[in-house]
Amino acid sequence: MTNKVSLQINLSATDLPLCRNLLQRQIHFWYEELDEVVLSIESKKSFGKFATDFDENKRALLEMVEQISTNYSKVRYHFIDYSPRRNSELADKFFDKGRIPEKDYRGCAFYSYLDGLANCRNRYIIHLDSDMLIGGDPNSWIQDAVNLLNSDHRYLLINPLPGPPAADCELKQKYYSKAGPYKFIFTKMSTRVFLIDMDKVLAHKLRLKRAPLRLRYVKWFFKSGWRWGHMALEDIMSDSMIRRSLLRVDTLGAGEGRSAYTLHPLWKPAAFIASIPRLLEKIDRNDIPESQRGYYNVHNDFFNFELAK
Repeated sequence: MTNKVSLQINLSATDLPLCRNLLQRQIHFWYEELDEVVLSIESKKSFGKFATDFDENKRALLEMVEQISTNYSKVRYHFIDYSPRRNSELADKFFDKGRIPEKDYRGCAFYSYLDGLANCRNRYIIHLDSDMLIGGDPNSWIQDAVNLLNSDHRYLLINPLPGPPAADCELKQKYYSKAGPYKFIFTKMSTRVFLIDMDKVLAHKLRLKRAPLRLRYVKWFFKSGWRWGHMALEDIMSDSMIRRSLLRVDTLGAGEGRSAYTLHPLWKPAAFIASIPRLLEKIDRNDIPESQRGYYNVHNDFFNFELAK
């Protein structure tokens, strides 16, 4: 059975240079497996580093998205709707509160994730942040991942393998348990990438949570212009998962020729962004250093961030 799946990607004008080098890859990689691609464009400027070049890049981002939607018939886009009516709709859908915050305590996306997911027309949605690199076998993994998601009522999220596969079938990060070769169980989620069943997500209302009075959040209070905000959406969803004994599974895929993994850059200097086409070529050739295998964040051996300073 082929399941209808939406790919949903959040875009901000702040990330225009990144999108120019990465967005088409993200759309094209799973395109044949998808029913639709939803590009969710940030419409409200944030604060701090999340506001960099936002006003200057808005028009160019829209022009790029319009061109992509012309080239790919499954692509449609929308602007994040911050109206009071939409806020109330999303709060009723996802939360036990009448209103939800626009950003988290850092100024990072919060509301836009929810508006983006709610704009998708399908039950199954795979979300990507705009900075995620994908490797593996194109036009595979997603349908198998949906089947895995449906195989256990405890599975709330399925993710591609975090990092290229290592020969010892292990990860260079902590996980809760192992369900098989290249199949890892986690008790928390990340908003960077996830495949969800919206029916399962909406069956468990979330609880808003303010940032606690701890040193790291006090520092963000000053960085964020004296704003004491809410916890990140991934923290709130992770708390819900732990309370309800729900799980996330990160998997390379079902077998030969049906794999996917992701890489995440912790830093995105201009030199890294310019190198993305070359890095994607190396990923497609499987030209990856051993230090990067089983490692989720882009390693210095794969791209030398020290030289990019």
